[in-house]
Amino acid sequence: MEIIDLSFKGKMTSKYSNMFYQLASSNVKDFDEKVQKLNRKNFDNFFYWFRSPSSRNTLSSPLFHNYISFLFFKSKILTKEVNPNKIIVDSKYLKKKFKLDLAFNNKIKIIYKKNSLNSKYLIFRRLTKEFILRFFQIFLFKIFYYEKNFNKNICLVDLPVFDNKIDNNRFYNNSF
Repeated sequence: MEIIDLSFKGKMTSKYSNMFYQLASSNVKDFDEKVQKLNRKNFDNFFYWFRSPSSRNTLSSPLFHNYISFLFFKSKILTKEVNPNKIIVDSKYLKKKFKLDLAFNNKIKIIYKKNSLNSKYLIFRRLTKEFILRFFQIFLFKIFYYEKNFNKNICLVDLPVFDNKIDNNRFYNNSF
């Protein structure tokens, strides 16, 4: 029973991993051109630029991984060069597309694997961590720095530098 895990953080056997890597390395330029075309279309769309599709970083892009997964499916599985029993994906769109293309072949099962952690849980965990870190910062500040008496008589000196020359000293006494 052969299983191919095409999910973003999935693990493949070395045989499939080498095929996937060769396919990925040969299609980086094509992916960049397609993303560049999308970027030109969405030039004025402010929210587009804060999402991951605008990124061409192929190492951390789920979009690139899904693109190569689709090419892997099209070039290796549909041509029956690779004949797995199960394919695991983490994208609903890939699952739907693979099922449409495999309508004639009922032997291969497409399994959709959800992300293991819910995004609300991840946000809660990050906020809790930030709260705890901020609490310790304030606590440590009060212990080590609050008790020290700072000099209340602070004098600021402004030294403007133009053309490597110091012009005038400006003093700001009693500004605070």
